[in-house]
Amino acid sequence: SSRLNWFNSTAAYHANEWPPIAHGVVSDPADLIFDDVTLMVGDSMEWCYAAHDFIDLDSATNGTILAAYADTNPLIARFAANVEFYDGSVDMPAGPRTYFGFGNDKLGINYFPLTRDAKTVYLAEICRMVGIDAPEIKFGAADYSITFITDDEYDDPQIKFLEKNGIRVTKFYPDDNLSTVGQDTIDMLNDAELLIIGRSPSSSDFRDSADRVTWNALTPPLILNAQYVARSSRLNWFNSTNAYHANEGPPLAYGVSSDPGDIVFSNVTLMEGDSIGWCLPPHDFINVDSATNGTIVVAYADTNPLVARFDANVEFYDGSVDMPAGIRTYFGFGNDKLVGYNYFPLTDDAQQVYLNEISRMLGAELSMAKTISQDMTLSDIEYSVVTATFDPAFHPDSTEYSLTLVQDSNVVDITAIPSSEMATTVGDSTIDVSMGDTIMTAIVVTAENGNAMEYEVTVYPFIAVGTSEIIATSRLHMYPNPASDQLNLVSDGEFSRVRVYNTLGKVVIDRALNGPGHIQLDIRSLDPGIYLIKAEIGENAAIGKFLKK
Repeated sequence: SSRLNWFNSTAAYHANEWPPIAHGVVSDPADLIFDDVTLMVGDSMEWCYAAHDFIDLDSATNGTILAAYADTNPLIARFAANVEFYDGSVDMPAGPRTYFGFGNDKLGINYFPLTRDAKTVYLAEICRMVGIDAPEIKFGAADYSITFITDDEYDDPQIKFLEKNGIRVTKFYPDDNLSTVGQDTIDMLNDAELLIIGRSPSSSDFRDSADRVTWNALTPPLILNAQYVARSSRLNWFNSTNAYHANEGPPLAYGVSSDPGDIVFSNVTLMEGDSIGWCLPPHDFINVDSATNGTIVVAYADTNPLVARFDANVEFYDGSVDMPAGIRTYFGFGNDKLVGYNYFPLTDDAQQVYLNEISRMLGAELSMAKTISQDMTLSDIEYSVVTATFDPAFHPDSTEYSLTLVQDSNVVDITAIPSSEMATTVGDSTIDVSMGDTIMTAIVVTAENGNAMEYEVTVYPFIAVGTSEIIATSRLHMYPNPASDQLNLVSDGEFSRVRVYNTLGKVVIDRALNGPGHIQLDIRSLDPGIYLIKAEIGENAAIGKFLKK
């Protein structure tokens, strides 16, 4: 009433925490907008996903309420032209009006949280108002939900991929073997639109034979990511007791398509030999020991399926005895070894194939995948002391650097800038070497897909050395500084030894001397950069720093 004044209401009903799905009750099931919707008991229908925020009426309306959440929360209300919205409102519409409520935008910005049934009704109402027949509505993967089976956070990058593509994900893991859970849990899993067993769960959790039978008896479509769980000693999808390990390479595993015209290769360009870049290293694939009754759509080498489909009520392979109660797809990602925990190393093309296969199993329209970034590099490393020297010059592929402070400061702030805005960094930002110690800081960059790279920056303290003055404690002159070919060293004593160190502390020049207090040091073999020099002069030692141009 304080805005367009369609309802006598100044408040809304808030239910941000509950229920996960709001149900609407239909007052006139015979209305044509409900023709393509199957109503549940009490003429109710699933309306929208959490969170919820509905108009809350203070008094009766002159509109016709077709669906409502509770008694005073209209979901669909139609208003006739030239009739007050409610008695005493004064305001009235010059043409027909429909209020169609979606719910809320809290707890995550979702301004279109309608279920598929509610979207069907919405399209029908739009078509009714413009006087045309409602077409068959098309749903994409974003209109479905998935129950994801995982026991920890290592599958989160894949869950992020699913959510990034609009799919609602519910994480679940049985506290015990699935064969020992209650019927309510089995019913919950059987009500799912799609089940995914992630890459992370331990294969030992699927070892029990009764557990295997229970998992295979689930009726919804199911995707299995874990090669270890697919073995004959676990869920028994393949006649295999081992996996193919290639932890060292190749740097990119390629999959070969058996049918380039398959729907899963939509929006993907296959390379020569119908191959596709599949996943980053390291690699670990199921190794099939004998023929399968599934259809292998993509394979790495001849005996390593990457995508394999199984029909319902058909043995996984001859003699396996086990068979799935619903359609199944094995979708292999590779390994999690040697590179931290990377359970979603798929390339962009493989991510598109994965979304296509999910859409196929859901019966959804295909769409372009919003991919998860694999970029775990830095675009730059910035530091606060502008006259400090960074060696070598920054490059995203170089992971070891030295930072030598060449002004009168021994504290430096280091800022790491990821190449991808989806990546995160962890590492020290303020380095204090005022105590004279050399400090190495590690900057870990974690990509959106969960893979990580570590950059090391070694910070060297400032050592006050002039270019022409004598240092009182060491009695040493150096010139020119910077130098390119020859460095002159002058002292009022005799040199006995001169050592030159690079910024990593390695000796790059070592000369034993027994001569006057003026020598020339040939530095042409050195790479450009900052070097420390230690000269033994009699019983004393001189320490200096010079820049090789």
